[in-house]
Parts: sequence; structure tokens; C-alpha cells
Amino acid sequence: MGKTISSTHIAVRLSGPGAGAGDGLRFAEAVALRSQGMDLQRQGDYATALDRITQALHLFQECDNSQQAAWTMQNQGLVLEQLGRRDEALGRFEAATSVFRASNDLQGWPLMFRRRGDCLRRGQDLDAAGRAYDAALKAYHEHHDPNGIINTRSGLGALYLDLKRPNEALGMLTESAAMLRAYHRKGGEYDFLLFARLARTCAALGLPAATDLNADQARAIADQAGLRSDRSNPDVVAECAALIPAGDPAKN
Repeated sequence: MGKTISSTHIAVRLSGPGAGAGDGLRFAEAVALRSQGMDLQRQGDYATALDRITQALHLFQECDNSQQAAWTMQNQGLVLEQLGRRDEALGRFEAATSVFRASNDLQGWPLMFRRRGDCLRRGQDLDAAGRAYDAALKAYHEHHDPNGIINTRSGLGALYLDLKRPNEALGMLTESAAMLRAYHRKGGEYDFLLFARLARTCAALGLPAATDLNADQARAIADQAGLRSDRSNPDVVAECAALIPAGDPAKN
């Protein structure tokens, strides 16, 4: 799912001229612990996931690898929110943002704005969520990142739904869907969320045929990507519960 750390993020050279075998072992252990934490998060064992991810963070810090530490702070923030510790989660995203800005990581710091937007929206701090999404969208446009633009627009669509502004949600989500069709990326959690939000928007606007079409698309992606049992994204969990009846057998 979208929270996993890609091989691009993992394959970072140990920083500092003194990096040696000890640092290499600590780095490998940190990567393994973080992966364990993310697996536990997907299973819904958030407390144990946080323990593993925090251990990983300490090891990356011992290696003086600030980039990997920042990505791991991001993982901490995601799990902290699921444990109901939203303020701490926002603090983790802010700390990671500082590292990514200092290193001009064009993947990292715009994503942290989007993470803040998602967290704030779920906490119903909608004005602050809107500001965070706007900052993310501005950065993604500046850096010509279509994935980031699509996913941030989807988050803004969800925000407009929470604000009871379905026409604005429809415009935002429809534009995202058009970009998605042009981009041809592999379907996953953010594609599922986009079509699930489109279904909710069309339902709010009294468009039953469009509602069914988008809901069917979302269900198909959920089956293909194995999202029904994945507990790592609160939005995915909520949309799956709304779209897929309890007891409905998975088709994947």
C-alpha cells in the first residue's frame, strides 16, 4: 500500500565517512524492524507496530542516516494516529518535513504536507487540513509529480465531502480520475479511495448510475489489491466498510 517504503527510499548509502560494518548491520536490522512494523500495522496490531518502528528509528539515528530516520518518523506518525495520538502523529510529520526540506527531498516533504492534511481531515480540523493539502498540491505542481497531484486532489475531494460541498468534490475527484486514466499507474489503495469517494459524491448528488459505476470500480480495485483485510490506512478501512458488505467474499 501507499505507506510502504519503496526500494528507492531503502537503497540509501550510509552517510558519513566512518560508516562501516557495524553501521551496515544496524542499517539492515533497522530496515527489517521497520518492515515488521509495517506488516503489523497492516494486520491492525498498532501498538506492536509502533514498538518495531520506534526501534528502527533509533537504529537509523545511530547510523546517522537522517533520510531513513525521516521516512521512519513518517511511519511512526501513521501508526500514532491509529492509536488515537493525533498530536504526536502531526509532530512526527513535522519533524520529518524539516529533514526532507533540509535535504531538498522532493518526494518527502510534499508527502508530509499530504500526510498532515489526511490526519487533520480525519480529526475534523478541516481548515488546517485544507491548508496542508494546498501546500502539498502547490509543491507537487512545482515538481511535476502526477502521482502526488492525483492523490492530493483525492484528499481535497474527501475534504469537500466533509464540508458538505459535493459539487466541488465532484470537480476535484473527476479531474483526478481523468489524470489517473492518462497516467496508467497500477491500481492500489489511492485509486480505490478515488473511486470510492467519487461513488459517495455521486450518491450525495443523486446520480445513481454514476454511483454504481464508481462503486463497482472501487470494489474491483479493493479485490485486486487485497485491501479488504489491510488495516494500515484509516480511509481505506472506512471506505471498504461502506462499500463492501460484511461477509461478502473477496474475489482475489
